[in-house]
Amino acid sequence: MFPSADPGAEFIPTLVKRHMSLSRVDAMQGIIAREMKRSTDATLGTSLEEWNEVGLLDAVGSILTKVGHVIYFGPELAEDKELAGVLKAMGNWAAMGGLVIGQLSPAIFRTPLGYLFRLPLGYYARRYKRKWEPFMKEKVRHLQQQEQQRDGLVDPAVSLDATTGAAEALLRSKTMTVESISTNFLIMYGIASNVKLPGCLALLLNLICPPDEKITTEYLPLLRREIASVLGSPAAWADPDSFTPQNMPLTTAFTRESMRYSPLVANIPVRAVVAKEGVVLPDGTHVPLGAWLTCPAEAMTRDARFFPEPDVFNPFRWLEPEVSGHEKEGEGEPKYKLRADGELTASSESFLFFGYGRHFW
Repeated sequence: MFPSADPGAEFIPTLVKRHMSLSRVDAMQGIIAREMKRSTDATLGTSLEEWNEVGLLDAVGSILTKVGHVIYFGPELAEDKELAGVLKAMGNWAAMGGLVIGQLSPAIFRTPLGYLFRLPLGYYARRYKRKWEPFMKEKVRHLQQQEQQRDGLVDPAVSLDATTGAAEALLRSKTMTVESISTNFLIMYGIASNVKLPGCLALLLNLICPPDEKITTEYLPLLRREIASVLGSPAAWADPDSFTPQNMPLTTAFTRESMRYSPLVANIPVRAVVAKEGVVLPDGTHVPLGAWLTCPAEAMTRDARFFPEPDVFNPFRWLEPEVSGHEKEGEGEPKYKLRADGELTASSESFLFFGYGRHFW
């Protein structure tokens, strides 16, 4: 459906490396917090005396989309309703195409159906490019002017959102053009949107309706106290240090367990066989060149070899007691710290939602 997308393009690893080594997303925390509050209040209401019926899927999708646009496009373009409508329409058509072509159609029909779905996707992609590419070129010109004024240095405070990051990568590249990275940037946006909605929705459902009764009686009281302690003031929401795993180990562990219990994606990871002779699996099965290999996510995250009592929702599995002098004497409330593998993006052979190199993106 996306013939012009190039996963091997220079742009993607360049932008990923820039974010991994020079990430300044934390500097946007104040902007993100304000947009999160504004979007949540507008979607769910602010009255404590009235009950409103809302669709959780639509509500979470609306909030995350508005906040995501700030992160991806910056405050200037995030308010553009035309762009928001185009991206929403593209997402709907891409999701429909993935379902029809990938799951409901026999193999013989997939190629012609792919060409059909390119028509609406191409239409919306052209509208997206007419909006994004001039904005991107203006970003590049602005960075060039700033670089000249600062003797070759770009102000770190300016390079926050992903579009500005892409402009910075383009400014440093000798081969990339705005046109060449436009589609790949759109694909990256789509991948992020595809993962964040089910992940956040599952997290909320596991929080509202805990899968295990012990979560309600033992874990949630500790979790509430942690959140109230760390995020007790508006200023704390705007401070990126508030959200570190060290400050919020219980929140981090609950999110990590939700990712395990309710996987972000159906299959992890998806890889093509590139060796000319193919590959041989441990059971002796030969997989030829060009075939695709993947692992069902839930089959791995519910495997007792990797996770004891895999069908039990237990955030404590990612924590360990933090013993102090008072607790040794039996005084005070127990405290916890994250295990080494409890970080949200920590990768391992049994937790493949995040990784390194090309697996990262």
